[in-house]
Amino acid sequence: MARKVKAMIISVGGTEAPIVHSLNASKPEYICFFVSKETKKMIDEILPIVNFKLRHYDWITTPNVELLSDSYSQMVKRLPDLLDVSSKKSAWGWARNIVFFMD
Repeated sequence: MARKVKAMIISVGGTEAPIVHSLNASKPEYICFFVSKETKKMIDEILPIVNFKLRHYDWITTPNVELLSDSYSQMVKRLPDLLDVSSKKSAWGWARNIVFFMD
């Protein structure tokens, strides 16, 4: 039996179809969208068409889509705050089963 995915980090770009498919297949309670300034608006297109109710979503914006090191640095900087249960900033709580999906 597959383990329930509690949280999912998913990059946003291209079309929403593969993102929606992955989200619908996993049905995470919490989603962190990894976006650029240009793709952030896709969140508003994706959320209405998923076939489950999520508890919370957030996003991390990469400062430069062309440089993997900049994207990685931003992820490393922001992700711990999202996952930190002791932090009042975190709405995720303790997310043990996290899936990272890159489109």
